[in-house]
Formats: sequence, C-alpha cells, structure tokens
Amino acid sequence: MVMNSDQYKRVNKKQNKKRIFISCLMVVLVVFFFLAVFTPVNAGWLELSLTTPRDVYSVGETINYTLRVANSDSLNYTLNVTNVYPNGTVELLDTNLFLPSGANKTYLRSYVVQRADIGADKSVKDTLEVEGRDEAGDEVIARVTKSTEILAPAIAIIKTASLDGTCPGSHSLSANIGDTVTYCFNVINTGDVNLTDIEVNDSEYGQITLERSSLMPDESTVGTITHVINESDIPAVTNIATVNATTEEGVEVSDDDECTVSVSTLAGIDVRKSAQPDSGAPGTTVNFSITVTNPGELNLSSVYINDSLPLGLDFINATDGGQNSGQWVNWSVDTLQSGDMVTVYLEANISGDVTGTLTNFVTVSGKLPGGEIITNETATNVTAYASEISVEKIASPSRGVNGTDINFSITVTNRGGADLGPVYINDSLPQGLDFLDATNGGQNSGQWVNWSINTLSASESTTVYLVARLHVNESQLGVLVNHVNVTGMLPAGGTVSNETEASVSAYTTPPVVESFTQSSDSPVEGESVTITAHVTDDLGVATVNLTYINLSNYVSTVSMSLVSGTILDGYWNATIPGQPAGTVLTIYITACDVTGNCTSTIPHMKHWTMDLTPLCPFPGVRPVYPPFPYKPPSGTPTTPWYPHYPGGDPLCPGVWG
Repeated sequence: MVMNSDQYKRVNKKQNKKRIFISCLMVVLVVFFFLAVFTPVNAGWLELSLTTPRDVYSVGETINYTLRVANSDSLNYTLNVTNVYPNGTVELLDTNLFLPSGANKTYLRSYVVQRADIGADKSVKDTLEVEGRDEAGDEVIARVTKSTEILAPAIAIIKTASLDGTCPGSHSLSANIGDTVTYCFNVINTGDVNLTDIEVNDSEYGQITLERSSLMPDESTVGTITHVINESDIPAVTNIATVNATTEEGVEVSDDDECTVSVSTLAGIDVRKSAQPDSGAPGTTVNFSITVTNPGELNLSSVYINDSLPLGLDFINATDGGQNSGQWVNWSVDTLQSGDMVTVYLEANISGDVTGTLTNFVTVSGKLPGGEIITNETATNVTAYASEISVEKIASPSRGVNGTDINFSITVTNRGGADLGPVYINDSLPQGLDFLDATNGGQNSGQWVNWSINTLSASESTTVYLVARLHVNESQLGVLVNHVNVTGMLPAGGTVSNETEASVSAYTTPPVVESFTQSSDSPVEGESVTITAHVTDDLGVATVNLTYINLSNYVSTVSMSLVSGTILDGYWNATIPGQPAGTVLTIYITACDVTGNCTSTIPHMKHWTMDLTPLCPFPGVRPVYPPFPYKPPSGTPTTPWYPHYPGGDPLCPGVWG
C-alpha cells in the first residue's frame, strides 16, 4: 500500500504517541524498581533507619550506631538482618527474624574509627541491610547507609641537610671531613585537626628543638642542628628523624624521614681544642691544648694554626714556636701526613677586664698536593668570674673625750663570682685609741688588730667588731683616722683588696673643780686659812689659782700646789694669810688644763670674826659694800660686782642677794 504524505503524517504521529507512551512506562518501571530495591525506607512496607549522635568524628573516636527495622506493612515479614561496618566487616544481626505487621526492632552497635577506614570523601560508611519474604511469599530486599564525616589527623616530617645552612636542604649530601652540616627538620600538619605535644627525635642527636610544639591544619614548624663531619662519619652517616604528635582527643600520629650524608675520605683536616681550667677569677692561668689531625688520604703541607684570644684573656706563653701578636697566636707546621696529628699548647691569663663567657676560636688550614686549601675551625669557652671585695667600717660613737669607748664594726663582702680564701682584715688604730677587745678571733699587736677568715664565698659578707678607748694628749686632739685594709686570695693565686677608714673626733672639756675645803670656817684675827681644791681633767691640770678680793678692792692671786693625786685627778691647796678682824674676802678658784682650757668656780665669801652690826642699822636692809671687781680667769677686772648670796646676806640676816 502506497501512502500519500498526509496519510504518512497521520500514521507517523500515531506511532510517535505510541513510542512516547512506551518510553514513559519504562521510566515509571525503572523508578519503581529503584525505589523497591534501593530506597532506605520501603514506604508502605519496611522502614530502615541508621543514626549516630553526631555527624562528625575524629580518628580514634568511637561511633555509636542505632539501627532500626520497622514493619509498616499489613503483612508479616521473616527477615535476615545484616550490618556492614566501615572496615567491611559483616555482622549478621538476626536470622529468620519474624517481624509482625506494625512491629520493629532496634540494634545498638559501636565502632572505633581507624585511619584506614577513611574514604576519599573523608568519611566512613556503615550499612544496614535486610532481605527476606512477606507472608505472601514475595521477596523483600532493603538497605540504608550512614555516611559520617571523619576529621583525620596527620603529620609529616621532611629531613634535609646542607653545607651552607640552607633550610630545607637535600635528602642526600656529600661532604668532606671538617665540613659543617646543617640538618633541617621541617614538620607539617597535613591533617584537618589541631596537633599538640609535637616532638622530633633524631636517631643520632636525640630530641630536636622546634620553633613550635603545636600546629593547626596546614601549619608548619622547623628545627635545625649542626654537625661537623669527622672521621667517625666515614663513609656515610644516615640519620632517621621521627615526629610524634597528639590530637586534642589523645590520638597519636607520627611520621619519619631519613637523610644521608656521604663523607669523602680523600682530604680533610680536623681540629680539637680544650681549656683547663675552663673557669676562673682574674689572675687564673688557663692552659689550652690544640690538636690538629689529618684524617684524609692525602698529605697536607703548609699547615697553619691561628688562635684568636678574646678580650679578657691575655697571652702568657705558647709552645712549639707559637708567635704572639696582640690577641693572635699563630703556629706553622710544614707537613702533616695522612693520619698524623700535632698538638700545641697555649697559656693565657684571665685579666678581669671582661667577665662572663670568653670564647676562644682557632682556625686551621692545610694545602693539598694540588694546591687546594682546606680549612676547619673550632672554639672553646672559658668563664671569667668578676673579682671584687668591699669593706665598710662604722665607728660608734664617732666622737668623745678621754675614756670614751669606741665600738667599730667592720663588714667585708665578696662581691665577685669566685670564692675567696683566706681573707685578711688588718686594722690600724691611730695613736690616741687604745685597743680593748676584738671579736671573731681578732689578734692585737701594738696599734694593729688582725683577723683571718678561711673562706668568703661569692656574694657572702662577714662582720667583725673592735673596741678601742680614747686616750689622747693635747697634740692628738681633733680627728683620729682609723684605717682598715682587706685582702682576699683568689682560687688561682691572685688577690683582690680594698680599704676604708672611719674617723673619731677627740675633744676635751675644761677641768672640773669637784669640791674645795677650808682649814677654818671662822678664822680669828691674824689666822691664816688653807684652801684645798679637788680638781679633775681628762688631759691633765696645768694650773690651779686661788683668787681673793677684800672689801677695799684688794685682789690677790695665789698659785695652788698639787699635794696629792695626779694632774688628772688631784688635790691642790694654797694658804690665805691671816687678815684683820672684820675682813671680808670673796674667793674663787680658776683651773686650766694643758690646752689652756680653763674654768672658774663661783665666788664664795669668807670673813674673819668682826662686829658688823653698825653696817646693818635696820634688819632686812642691804648694807652698802664697796663694789667688788670681778676678774674672769682670762680677762681683767670688769664692771664692779656686788656680792650675791643665794641664801641671803650672811652679814645682814634677811637681806637677799
């Protein structure tokens, strides 16, 4: 049958509709099949659920799963229930489980997350599966999968080496004996959790100090260590570095890496240096030994040793022709055969100009047969202690008269860094101070007082005491200076010393007329009277004079004589000639010491028996006396002085002075 175009269009349109219907039907069937087999919840039949308390976990943590199978169908089911863990382990939870319509069953399972379980999407998966039949005999298959995100800790270490200090360097390196190799340890947090307590341990050098011990994800830190290649490293040295770290949950991670340094044995020069002693105070002699070795296979010529003494170390001597120039000491060795060594010695003195760590460097060089120069260097440290001793002296009291006891305290302090011993304290008492006593075993010899202290440790102080008595003559009055010197012996045999002084002012007071007596209280006409005075003075009494004045202004001075005692404490007397009846004398005593310092007593009245009633016409009225001139010890008579009686006028009762 032949169709025209309109007929063809109608048939084609009808066929297209049929094709569309068949295609839609197939899509519905595919969707239905997918839902029946793969959908976690079999709507209207079985409901499967698989849950966890959290959605995110870390390696090492335990995930608690809740698995639930529920029959929401009107038919009963007989099922086999299976759980597939993240590591692939399959557990049969139930066999031929009869699950009536409307019933459910729950399972609780746990799993510790392992690093190997983590997939490319940084998660682990647990699957609940059921298979069986309903009571009508139809087969039932269903599953549900729980995907849990995992935070995975990870750490990496990269160990490299370089000759120029570059960090990072390379995993393999070639070096010569005497070369300094810098090992570099780069640590990176390659995981997605924070890491703490990061430590790196090297198989050769032990624990390596890192800049940081905690890292966040993608952060890094570094540590370095240097090593001078020596003959023990031949032919190669391989070090393994291991890094360990801990997460905040306590999960430990680690990594390791190795680096190999190959050592050339063709040429090399090595130098070792030591100091004995390696510490001391100023004056200590330090002996340095410098050993140069040719560990290579080639002979060396024109070997030079150049030692640089730091400031604080002064050159003393060098063996084997060592030449000194300033702080440099240089040696020259013609040839150093393969495997040979040479040792030279250097002596230096700790000067005390610089304290603390003094680093002494030495550089060696040698020429290879082809003319190439190879070098090496090393250093050694010497600790220079400060040395200083101080002394403080205090006098109490700081002034006084003869007989005053002066207490001196002397405090000595070791202000240096080295112990001192013995320590000597030497005190020189000036003339005018007499030694009385000393504590702490002080020994007196003449004007010297000396102590010896076995040891005075660094920063330690000690105090000794001294008592001296003032005993000066007139030429020693004024300031007396007491000097003290201290000396401490340093451990190396040198000394440190210091000195100070304390001053005492010695002064004098005028003589003191302690008392005076008279041979007669009421002399009669013509009877002489002897006056005796008790006079004391700290330096000594030079003169004692008795002055008397009568009513007619007659002044007479009589020198008194020492009759008993000493010029420091004695009795002096003088005699007043007998006087006519009615004579009234005013008397006083003047005493002067050897310096001319004088004192006088207050005037006293002395009268011979007489009738003075006419002079007192009215009781209680002062009589009229002629004026008495008053002559102070150091001057001439001044204005007239009239008697003043503290207890009243003895001639006219009732009249007060």
